[in-house]
This record gives sequence, structure tokens and C-alpha cells, in this order.
Amino acid sequence: MESPEAAKAPDIEEKKGDAPTFARARRWAPWMALAVACLGLYFNCMGSWVFNDPGESYYTEAAREMVESNDWIVPHLNYQVYFSKPILTFWLIAASYKIFGISEWAARLPFAMIASLMVFATYAAAGRLYERRTAFLAALIASAVPLTVIFCKTSPIDLLFCTFLNLAVLAFAMSVFAGSRPWAYALWASLALAVVAKGPAGIVFFGLGTALFLLLQKPSLEELKNWFLATKPLAGIPLFIAICLPWYWAVWTATKGLFLQVFFIYENIARLAGKTNLHKSSLIYFIPVLAYGFAPWFLLLPQTIKLTLWEPFAERWFGAGRLNFKSTYRPHMQASAAAQAGKSATQAPKPLEQDRISTLTSFYLASWSLAIFIFFSLSKTQLATYIEPILTPLAVLTAATIIKLLDSQTGIDQKLAERYIYDAKWLKVFAVLCAVLSSVAALACLAGSIMPYMPFYPLQRVILLITSICAIVGSIAQFKRLRRGNLIEMLTAHALTLVAITSGVVPVVLAVASDRNEKNMVALARQLKGSHEEIALFGTYMPSAMYYMQRPVDYLSEVSQFTVAKTPIARDGFSYGPTPSGRLQLILGDDKHMAKFAERPDLKLQKLATKKDWGLYVLTNGYAEKPRRLEETFKYLLYSKHPFTDTESYGPLTVPLGSGDADWYKYRHPKKSASSK
Repeated sequence: MESPEAAKAPDIEEKKGDAPTFARARRWAPWMALAVACLGLYFNCMGSWVFNDPGESYYTEAAREMVESNDWIVPHLNYQVYFSKPILTFWLIAASYKIFGISEWAARLPFAMIASLMVFATYAAAGRLYERRTAFLAALIASAVPLTVIFCKTSPIDLLFCTFLNLAVLAFAMSVFAGSRPWAYALWASLALAVVAKGPAGIVFFGLGTALFLLLQKPSLEELKNWFLATKPLAGIPLFIAICLPWYWAVWTATKGLFLQVFFIYENIARLAGKTNLHKSSLIYFIPVLAYGFAPWFLLLPQTIKLTLWEPFAERWFGAGRLNFKSTYRPHMQASAAAQAGKSATQAPKPLEQDRISTLTSFYLASWSLAIFIFFSLSKTQLATYIEPILTPLAVLTAATIIKLLDSQTGIDQKLAERYIYDAKWLKVFAVLCAVLSSVAALACLAGSIMPYMPFYPLQRVILLITSICAIVGSIAQFKRLRRGNLIEMLTAHALTLVAITSGVVPVVLAVASDRNEKNMVALARQLKGSHEEIALFGTYMPSAMYYMQRPVDYLSEVSQFTVAKTPIARDGFSYGPTPSGRLQLILGDDKHMAKFAERPDLKLQKLATKKDWGLYVLTNGYAEKPRRLEETFKYLLYSKHPFTDTESYGPLTVPLGSGDADWYKYRHPKKSASSK
């Protein structure tokens, strides 16, 4: 008689051919979905607006000057040494310029790729530290966080720094809790790249957050040793030094130590003390930033904090019996039952259970995020970009919280269901709000695409129309899943809808804002490209003027900075102006700021060109007193033993207000410049 196993064998064999194909499709589907999301969020319309002032244009102009001067060691802005940031951001933009040509699209391309790297790394790490449902939702949330998408297109250095810092945090969890050797090397490499991107803040922030986790987790000395060894320090530290040291040594040598003195003391210590930005700090500054920057998931932060931070902390400190953590386990291993029973402590341990890995990871990410939030809340210098490092960890924690709340209500553990019953009810309310929000966004995009008085171009209206269609489809999908009670699919559909909305709305909004703020100035600046006259921009500091003129510019804010010349300009068509260089003094400014010249009737302005509220003027009887160059300023402070941490009345000292010498690099390489002619 044929056995039951033998009878089933043919059916199993018949399905073997389809199983691998289905498994491969299921494995690659999330990656493909995330790739499409990244294309829409980060690569969409990258060259559709001029550079944003001042955050983006600092780096895009410095990279252009790097290509022009062929100096890949010392950053320059306004044709003088730029002490504010390390080199990595400038390298990426300059390399893109070299490959694709100098343009807005080329400048933004590297950071679209960097943002995509963060999304894929989040999915890969969370897939091991949690489960695939959590990983996919976390990656979707992280990809469409409003602040991340905006900073990707307007603040390249912050996105670059936060990507490598977050990679280091995820790599720590992967190497210590999941026992992944490749991620241990990624930890040191990511930390090194963060230091080359923005300096010692990479080490400080990583160490600060990790130290808080260790303080709250209370590991034994044996556990600390094993955790440290899991990061592979013998190979990792040399790797870190090999990535960091070459450029820091090269820039120290090239500037005789001045660059690093200014950067470490003024740009780091003085910034933390609030000496570089003239605005007040507040303990609650970042709460509203999180509210709009992490919308709409910000509404789940109370539940996220409760499940991922407070409960592990309470169990570790006040309920050790429920969370008994033996000191004999290795960082990614757990002692066997025999060893726990008192048998050989050297017996080979087994890997940590998945629940334990997820719990430790959540507690680490929550502790780390809390440390960074507290640090910047106490800092005297506060900008919205400073909260960016915790957004990706918060995305992972939010996804883990959602999955845990949903599972608690569908499992067999009645006590667990009662424990989270009110949190689960709020999650349902949140899901309804998300579906309504998607519907409102769909209607708003549709209105923007069809209403004639809205300030949009035809292509922008088409983008908004497509966005509204995607949002309508997403809203319908969300309401259908709400009716079925399938919240995980509903919230995943909402995350996908947010991807579509953000992909369409953010480029349009940035383009409209650019038209209002920079477009008119840029139109006049492009007319001055190649001009040999002295040019000053009066009023607002807009570094993009240097990029579009491709020449140095003086930035002035007070009419007292202008001097009446002793000899007036001769109107014979051959003579030049009375400036010290013997060239004409051209002034670029908007109507609001140029009205200040009414205070100086002794200065005579002649308008040469206009572009709506912006105008180009020539000062016929005077010139601007040039602001001091950065190198001169800091050398003076060094020689006079004046502390770098003092604040001047006009703001940060590392802003290059005075124009440099456009030919400085030709003096350094006279043979090369002569051959180029």
C-alpha cells in the first residue's frame, strides 16, 4: 500500500517549478517599489528651478569654483578659502559637474542618489532587525518624510551627513544585535564619511546617542566588551583613519593649519555655544519642526515613545525579572538553556531570537533619537535641518510600533491586547485621519491644476493633475481597506499615496518659491556673466549670484559701506570709474533694499536694467568699501589673540561677504594658466 507521503510527492513536484519564480518575484517586489518611489521623490524635476539661497548655493558655487580652479583639497567660495565645511559635499557636486556639465540638475543628482541609498539601507537593515512588513513600511515612511525630501533638493550637506550618520546607527544595530560582519565594516566607513562630510559632529552624535543607550540598558562589563568586539574595531579603526585622515592632513598642510583651526574652534565649538547665528534658541523649537517635518506620522509619536523607549526602560530598571539579561551572552548570541541552568558557561551559544533583536534595536534607536533631540534642544544654535538625523530612526520606530499594535489585537494573548487597547484605538483613528488627509490633498492638487489664477506653469499643472489622480486612487484604496479592517494594508497604501503626493507637490512648490525669491535676480546676474566690473549685491545675501555670474561678488547690507569718490567718472566712453581698481561699480539689488539709498543723497545711482522688483545700477560718484576676506579676518583674530567665539554684529564670520581674487589659482599654477591661454 502506498504511503501518504508518497501520494503527496507528485503534487509537491508539480509546484516546484512555480515556487522559485514566485519567491523571486516576492523578494524583489519591495525593492522595485522603493526604487520607483525614490525616482519620483528625489529625481523628479531636479533641474526645474534655480539654486535655493543661501543653503544650497553655498555648496553648488564652491563646487563650481573647485572645477574652475582644479583645487580639490581646499574649498573656496567667492574666490577665497571657505572654512565652513569639510570637503565631501563639494567633491560629490564637482565630480557630477565634471561628468554631466555644470547645471542645477548635475548638482542635485548625487544627493538624490544618496537619499535613495538611505531608503534601501533602511529596508535592508530593518528586514533583518525586524520583519519584512516592518521593513517595507519603515522604508516607505522614511522615503517620503517631508523634511527629507525638501532637504534633498535644498540642503545637500545635511542630507549627506545624516545619511552616513543613520547608516552608522543601523550598522551598529546590525553588527551588535544581528551579528552581521559586513555591517560592522559599514559602521566604521559610514562614521568616517560623516566626519569627512561635516566634521567631528559625526562621532559626537553617534557616541552621544550610543552612550545614552548603554546608560539605560545597563549592560555588564562582559557585554560591553562583546558588543565592542562585534563592531570589529581591529579592522574598523584603521578603515576609519584611512578614509578620514588623508584629506584632513592635506588641508592642514595646504593652509598651514588655518583651515582646521577655524573649522574646529569656530564652526563647531562656537556654533554649539550660539556664537555663529543671530537668533534665539528655545527648548521647544524642534517640536513644531517635527510636527510638520514628520507629518502625519508625528501623531503616533506618543505610542512610539511608549512602546520603544519607556516600556523597555521600565522593564530594564524596574522589572528585571521580566527582562532577565544574562551577562554570559555574546552581543549577537544568547546562552543556551543548559548554560543558564548552571552548566558550562563556555558552551556554544545560539543566536538571539528575533523578538530580542527587535526589542534591543527599538530601544537603541529610541535612546539614540532622544539623545540627539535633547542635545539640539539645549544647543544655542538651532536650525530646522538639525532634526534631520532622527527622522529615519523615527520612521523605523513608527513602523515597528504600528506592526506591534496591530499584532497585539489579533494574537491569542488577551493581556497584551488589553494592555494596548487604547493605543490600538488611536491607531484606528489615525488611519481614518490619514485617509481623509489623502482625499484633501487630492482635491487640493486638482484645484491647483485647473484654477486659472494659481501661479503655475502648464507643465506644473500637468504634474499636479497627475498627482491628484494618484492621490484619488490611493484614497479609494485606503477607504476600501478601512472598511475591511485591514489596517496594515491601509497604512501601507497611505504611505504609498504620500510618496505620490510628495513627488508631485514638492518640486512644484520649490519651483514657485524659486520664481518669487531668486528668479529675477538670476535673470540679471546671467547678463553680468563674464563682466570685469566690480559688482556688489546689496541687501539680501544670495550666494547663487556668484554661480550665475561666475565671478566674485561683494555683499553689502548698509549704505554706510559706500564711499563718495574724489574724482567723478568721465563720460567719454573710455575712462573707468573711481574705484581703487579703476573699474565701474555695479550694484544689484531689489526695490525694498535699494530704497535705503534715499538716506544717502550724496550717492548718485543710475539704473541700467530691471527685472520686475530687481534692478542693476551703476554708482556714478562712488564705490563700495570691500568687506574683509575670510582668510584676512581669521588671521587677524589669531595674531591679535582675539577669541574665535566672539559674535560680530553682522552674523557668522565664515560667510564670505567680501569678493576674492578671481585669478588666485592662476598665480599658484602659472604654467598651467599660461598654457590654457
